Amino acid sequence: MAGANAKRIAASNARSLHHLQLGFLASAGIHLLHFALFTSGRTYRRVLLFAVTEAIAVGLWNQLKAMARNGTELDGSKGLVSYAFDILYVTWFVHVMTALVSAQFWKLYWVIPIYAVYRLGSFALPYISPSLAALVSGNGGANPLAAPGAGCAAGGGAPGEEPLSKRQAKRKARAEKGDPRIQMRRG
Repeated sequence: MAGANAKRIAASNARSLHHLQLGFLASAGIHLLHFALFTSGRTYRRVLLFAVTEAIAVGLWNQLKAMARNGTELDGSKGLVSYAFDILYVTWFVHVMTALVSAQFWKLYWVIPIYAVYRLGSFALPYISPSLAALVSGNGGANPLAAPGAGCAAGGGAPGEEPLSKRQAKRKARAEKGDPRIQMRRG
């Protein structure tokens, strides 16, 4: 059973890496064709931007290849793998759009560091300033580090009571209605 899962992951990773190769060929090919056809687009700045962003993308691709060799699933749905895919997709989009539309699309690459700062800030803010995090999240004066629902009972208990879990609240409601399953367990 475990061997079948490993084979499935390996086949999925091979497909993902093949699609990444095709993406690299397409985006780099379009951009290099633009460099070859239009001499006005061959400024040092654009060549340098292309080389740096392509180097970053190739580095991420090599990292994904190494992760695939180690058995990590490259489905791109969670964690750093999804961020790597996002960076690759933004890079390819910027390369194609700068080649076909306008050099102003290089500015779109700022989305990556801005998003990274946003994610780091939303992660670190509750630890740096809990009151500011509560204000930003709309919790008012609630402690953002407290467990969700810790301040009130799920079953609508009194303020002095210990809060009930959802399961306990459902059982309590069934017992109050006279559900025979609950009464049998008690008696």
